[in-house]
Amino acid sequence: MISFYIFCFFAIIIAAGGSSASSCTSISPQTPFAELYSNVTAYCILNHTCLLENSYNIKSDELYWEVDVRRIPQNQYTIINETTSRVIFQPTSTSVNLLSCNTDIHGQIKTTLMGAYINIGFPPEKPENLSCICYNKDKLTCTWKRGRATIITTTYTLKQSWKEDKRADCVTENDTCTLYFPDFQLFIDTTFQVVAKNGLGTAESDELRLDIIDILKPNPPEIEKVVSLAQLQKALKIEWKNPLKESLFPIRYNLRYRKKDSTEWEQVPPNDIDKTRNSYTLQDLQPYTKYILSLRCKQQNNKGYWSDWSKEYEAMTPESAPSRAPEFWRKTGDPDSNGNRTVWLMWKDLGSYANGEILGYNITIGTSKNVLYSYALPKHDRQYNVTVPKDALQVSISANNSYGASPSSFLVIPDARNRVTLSSEIDVKAFPKDGKLWVEWTAPTKSVLGYVIEWCANPDSQDCDMEWQREPSTVNGTFLRGDLKPLVYYMIKVYPLYKSGSERPRYVAAYLQQGIPEEGPMVRPKSVEKTRAVIVWDPVPLEKQNGFITNYTLKYEAKNGPVRTVTLNSTLTEYVMTTLTGNTVYSVSVTANNKIGGKEGLSFTFSTNRFDTGEVEAIVVSSCIGFFYYLCLLVGSCFVTKEI
Repeated sequence: MISFYIFCFFAIIIAAGGSSASSCTSISPQTPFAELYSNVTAYCILNHTCLLENSYNIKSDELYWEVDVRRIPQNQYTIINETTSRVIFQPTSTSVNLLSCNTDIHGQIKTTLMGAYINIGFPPEKPENLSCICYNKDKLTCTWKRGRATIITTTYTLKQSWKEDKRADCVTENDTCTLYFPDFQLFIDTTFQVVAKNGLGTAESDELRLDIIDILKPNPPEIEKVVSLAQLQKALKIEWKNPLKESLFPIRYNLRYRKKDSTEWEQVPPNDIDKTRNSYTLQDLQPYTKYILSLRCKQQNNKGYWSDWSKEYEAMTPESAPSRAPEFWRKTGDPDSNGNRTVWLMWKDLGSYANGEILGYNITIGTSKNVLYSYALPKHDRQYNVTVPKDALQVSISANNSYGASPSSFLVIPDARNRVTLSSEIDVKAFPKDGKLWVEWTAPTKSVLGYVIEWCANPDSQDCDMEWQREPSTVNGTFLRGDLKPLVYYMIKVYPLYKSGSERPRYVAAYLQQGIPEEGPMVRPKSVEKTRAVIVWDPVPLEKQNGFITNYTLKYEAKNGPVRTVTLNSTLTEYVMTTLTGNTVYSVSVTANNKIGGKEGLSFTFSTNRFDTGEVEAIVVSSCIGFFYYLCLLVGSCFVTKEI
């Protein structure tokens, strides 16, 4: 229960022109505090001597109480004596409450004798989870949990001491406080405690005892430079500045790095960099590649905290000779009368295997004994056309940068006189896998130099742009590396590359992702009879199939009759409808189905014939014969009548 007194040493304000004697008024305490929902006791005390000197005669039973101009019920008052009135009430609002002691002068003029503001809130709870961290020996920050909101102003004092020596306090109204060196000391066991205090009470945290050096978090090391050495093509030497004096604070490190176009970090093994130093040579990197580097540190005794990662530093490794031969392929035209042929040579960019800036390409064409042609091509070329004689030839290509040349990639141009086409010795499958298109094949019985995979989207279209990639002889499957799209039909060829140059491809079709056909077949009648009709349709265009057509569903119905369906093989484009009714209107449609779903084409309406083939001729002949007999009888009857 909170108690306070309102001393009314004549705090009467006369509303009807009377005099005021505020000098007779005092309040104690000036700003009382009260806990929300707890009983508050207040006293209003009259100074009769002061009142009588000013010709006022007011008694305590004439007083009444208000909180924010809301009158407190009379049953909460107690008349202590002629000069003192007591009230007990519970604050129910967290806002500041104005408690006033009032009377009615002459029984009708409301007059506030005295008032006091009451601050409503809660006493502080015990601060919990006190913890501290020292930033690079320059700044000490401690934090804690304050518990329930107190509403009223509450101060938190962080106290520190060692042995009997008191040190500088840190005062705040928040849940964190910071001291700056030399207001704290390292290498000394220090006791910390938080004291929370407001107008309603005081609470103390548990003590925290530690050596500040054990909670040290260094600043990150500063990478000053990275040295790229020509004699170390796959290495970078990193030099940095340590944040602390090495003799007092032995340091260990973490060094991480990644390629600039990657988000995956790699890290130097901790044991390789666990001593105080200011440089490290990072090895086994990719030549001519941009790397992002970052460093952090911690005390060697593993106490305290890791620093933040340093600012990222970008550096490039030196060039080296290309590490891989260019992917190489060719197309051979038909020979002329002399056996000469045009050959289209094609190759691909080396990408990350270039290990530098490619300056050009070298192509040689010849036999196993002699070089017939040699070409130096600029760096931007990816294709070269050449006319070669009818003999079998070997072609090689290499790429070069400022440091050296790549290994050579080889192809064979077969003898133009040996153009026998044989069946392929491999089986090929293609299917979606991990969001890409996977192609795999069986190994041929003969040794091969490698494999070339060609593919084309919607090969029936005029703008089919053939793509290709080359794979080594050691693999029997790969992902296609082009920009493949869903719902597109791809025709894929796999070529085993033999030493003779007589490649025999195997074909396979595939979709990266299938979907419902974009349109259905358009049907039309081929012939219509009385009880029979032949229906035909064109296949859905390849670019609109969105998947492999598995079957067709033919649906037909007579007007006001039952619906009938027939499932047909995907190779069919014609169907004979039988047991129809003559002189009847029929509606027919065809749905193209794949494994995802089906799309129905527009329906077609036709009428069966009234008569079947031959029925009209039979009726006409029968009618003619009957009419002939009728004429014969009519003529005979005429002759008989005349003789009579």
